[in-house]
Amino acid sequence: MWIGIFVLLTFGAASVSCLFLAVRAFQQGKWHVVGALLVPGFGIGGVIIMLIYKPIMLDLFGDPNLQDVPETAQRLTGDELIAMHSDVARFGIKYNEDTELFRWYDETVTADGGFKGQDENGATWSGGWDPVEDQVCYTTGQNTECYDSYRDGDNFYETNYRDEIVRSYTLLGPVMSPAEGSVALQGIPLMALIPGHTLIGDLKIHNGNPFFSAGFAADSDAVTVMRGPSADDLSQEEAGTYMVDEDGNLCLMGVLNVTDECFAVMAKPGGLDLVRTRGNRVVAAIDEIN
Repeated sequence: MWIGIFVLLTFGAASVSCLFLAVRAFQQGKWHVVGALLVPGFGIGGVIIMLIYKPIMLDLFGDPNLQDVPETAQRLTGDELIAMHSDVARFGIKYNEDTELFRWYDETVTADGGFKGQDENGATWSGGWDPVEDQVCYTTGQNTECYDSYRDGDNFYETNYRDEIVRSYTLLGPVMSPAEGSVALQGIPLMALIPGHTLIGDLKIHNGNPFFSAGFAADSDAVTVMRGPSADDLSQEEAGTYMVDEDGNLCLMGVLNVTDECFAVMAKPGGLDLVRTRGNRVVAAIDEIN
């Protein structure tokens, strides 16, 4: 931070010096000197304005993309803060202030101070965490970021220094592996079940509305998903695409809020499981096929 402030002051002084000398040259009628000084003076000044404009506007008015913590949420401190970050797996959405984009992610946090995760684009990260003055601080490489943590029922939030939510997640249950005796469907058996059919079930990794009905088009790669809090209340619509890759896995893009990736389709007594190939974790259980 101090290096950045030093650089900012140095360039600021250079810009002011150029403008001051340009004024002196103007008074003396040295027009060629005026032009030579105004260009770098305004150029450096413009760069400084670009660097400080966004942080100042955010501090004054906040980020319009972010929400405040609900009034019903309770801040986590002390032992409770540590407990909620020890040996847990979580799934949620996080915000990147540089790109102003939200990304779905899943992450595991261990009691010995480590964490690792992956977002919906396949980007991975790992590092260490520490409780510092009732905040949780994450360190990846040379970068450390600290957040206040809140809980509102099953929902958890982490906020920036402006008390805006930059991470929202729920805790995942123990890893659910495919049932013993499950068989991976590939080739003709898989294609007979997916295109032109609707899969009905519930997500094991989600951030709300776990129940779903996914309709796969027979004549295109379109998939339409209806989701809701129960099997009888499916009102949230999602549209995306699907494909079966060369390894015989079902790939989903843009639906179910899971990382865009490919899943093994495992047949089990009474239905199917969508299984994450990395970690062998059941992502969704299918109870009905229409």
